Amino acid sequence: MKDVDAIGASNLTDMNGYIPGLVVGGGDETQPSFGLRGINPSDFGVATDAPVGVYVDGAYAAKSGGALMNFLDVQRIEVLKGPQGTLFGRNSAAGALSIVTNEPEAEFDATGAVRLGSWNSTRINGMVNAPVNDKLSVRFAVIADKSDNWKENVYVGNSKDGGSDSVSGRFSAKWSPDAQTKLVGSYEHSYVDQKARPAYGVAPFNDVNPFTGAAIPSVPAAFSTFFDPRDANLMNDAPSKEKLNFNSANIRFETPLAGMTFNSLSSWREFKTKNLGDYDGTSQMSAYLSTLNKENTTIWQQEFKLSSKNEKYDWVSGLSFYRSDAKQTSGATLSTDSLDTLDYRINALAPIHGGAASGFFFTGGVLDMFACGAAGVCGNPSTLWSEQMDNKVTSKSMAVYGDVIWHLTSTTNLTTGARWTRDKKSVSWYVPPATTSDANLTADAMTGLLGGAAPTNLIFSDAAIAASTKVKANDSWSNLSPRLVVDHKYDADTMVFASYSQGYQSGGYSVVQPLAEFAPEKMKNGEVGIKMNFPTQKAVMNASLFKYKFSDLQSIELVNNVGNIPVYDVTSGDQKAWGLDIDGGIRVNSNLRLFTAAEYIVQKWENKIDKYGVDVSGQLTGLPKLTSMAGMVVNWSGLGGFMEWNFQGTYTSKNSNCPNIPQPDEYTCEQGAFKTGQAQSKFDTRVSWMNSDRRYGVSVVVNNIFDKQYVSVPGGTASTIGAFYSDISHPRFVGVEVKAAL
Repeated sequence: MKDVDAIGASNLTDMNGYIPGLVVGGGDETQPSFGLRGINPSDFGVATDAPVGVYVDGAYAAKSGGALMNFLDVQRIEVLKGPQGTLFGRNSAAGALSIVTNEPEAEFDATGAVRLGSWNSTRINGMVNAPVNDKLSVRFAVIADKSDNWKENVYVGNSKDGGSDSVSGRFSAKWSPDAQTKLVGSYEHSYVDQKARPAYGVAPFNDVNPFTGAAIPSVPAAFSTFFDPRDANLMNDAPSKEKLNFNSANIRFETPLAGMTFNSLSSWREFKTKNLGDYDGTSQMSAYLSTLNKENTTIWQQEFKLSSKNEKYDWVSGLSFYRSDAKQTSGATLSTDSLDTLDYRINALAPIHGGAASGFFFTGGVLDMFACGAAGVCGNPSTLWSEQMDNKVTSKSMAVYGDVIWHLTSTTNLTTGARWTRDKKSVSWYVPPATTSDANLTADAMTGLLGGAAPTNLIFSDAAIAASTKVKANDSWSNLSPRLVVDHKYDADTMVFASYSQGYQSGGYSVVQPLAEFAPEKMKNGEVGIKMNFPTQKAVMNASLFKYKFSDLQSIELVNNVGNIPVYDVTSGDQKAWGLDIDGGIRVNSNLRLFTAAEYIVQKWENKIDKYGVDVSGQLTGLPKLTSMAGMVVNWSGLGGFMEWNFQGTYTSKNSNCPNIPQPDEYTCEQGAFKTGQAQSKFDTRVSWMNSDRRYGVSVVVNNIFDKQYVSVPGGTASTIGAFYSDISHPRFVGVEVKAAL
């Protein structure tokens, strides 16, 4: 964890770039995503899983609330690339992140730290470890993190949308009646209550809807007209809230049993989340869009494991049970003005996409829903129109696994392993009628204005037809995933290895398209590598060459249908890639250590049709080919104590498919007021002083030293009405931290 502290990382999002190949999307703390070696999920919802498994003290953390935990008294973080299903369990087809927390120890210990910094940030953490007697010890850790966003939302009272406000605590106890037996129990609680991530608008409103006279973005939106959001005001007019209430309890038991070691893991996790935010990036009612995501999930897990080792082989076998019960509500709120814009934009874009303008409300192509119409009723022109979809999901999983390391010779090992998994999911969908506060918007008025039957939903229109009353589906999947590894030591300092492994992720369902089902995801991965130690030079070097094929990568994409409302569509595609991972370090002398790591990868689509109906098989996926990091640590004596300077940085190359010719409304590789798809870099530093007995000290942390900010590719749900928005990376952060230990 010293390397984590060196860059002032609060959670896994702050590690982006420092572990090449790992991508953590944590813009919304309640909806994180994790990717490894280019396998980055683009699906969402509680009815699917993620190809990268996150485990906390061995317990599967699922992919939503609680997965993006604060670094609360963490001992180490293990990033395991490639399929890890044999030992780590469910849904680790692309890899696994294993977070191991500190256990209670037999000696008293207490530490505390306070960090103050930019954007009114305050981070406080503390830990107390105490022995109760010679067999029982307890440990308590807490962390509180609060900050403003670096940019003000000038539309709503100069509020700092997008800051942080969270508190986490963990109590654990360890009972060790003898040297080989231990029982560790822990309870953790986290609470987040903060503003949601802001949306930074980039599209100017320099066009006019000829039917309503409202200012709207250009149709089609031209990147050459986009403005740089770094130089513009943040103007979000929708309610902003992100909440998480998380609780978990783990019990781990280990003891000798008939010449073997028996392990038991019992885990319970519960989280409730709410994410409500502005998703148009403007304060214009003609583009108003707010989205809602609420989840309530309970997870139970039980695992039993037996292991043993001798001169001929080491082995482990286990049995795992898993169940989760989840509820999710997905919602969208538009104004009647933004519905007008959507209608006009769809019809104006139809010829560009090769279709005819038909209009989804009026044959003339204009909604103008609340003008005085045939029914003789005039409504409020800025009435809010809200829709939602409710889902319930029960997921069950059972697995049997085994792994054996055969000691063929004193220098050569053969590892064989397999995991058999059975998954089952039961899902329901329900789309209630849309709601509005305008009393004039009755079914009769709607029918008179629109002709025919009044619609109950406009945004979830297709889903409402399929699930106006609750519909259900269930399915089950089975899989056997093997692995084979050969390693050989040439000498005490050099080892080579070769491996083949398969990974599996259970199938699932789309939460936004009733009854649409995902096939299971599978990965085949081959790898060869070398690990070298150079004692004389005090250096190490590791390298591995890998090649894989990932089948049926799950995705949900917003598809712009010609002449109709864009809808989410379930798609899948195969990816294949080859790449090289390398890392190393050298201690130049007693005062200087250098280190580096990099991943080079070439990834292409196989059997993939994009959302425009274009076959992109054989094309690069757009993943940057190179991610790398390097740094140094310098130590010396000074000021009556010990000084340390950490300096490190990351570099990510441009998107691999740049330059390209984008489809309308796609801006993956563009140059204008800002650039997209470009190479990115970031440098961080920490200077620390500790007193002579290392009981207290002070540090200065600077993240993003050169103050480089990057704008993400414009898009998002609001792109359907032309209100494109982006994310912006954080500017320079400066903080001062004081630590003390008893």
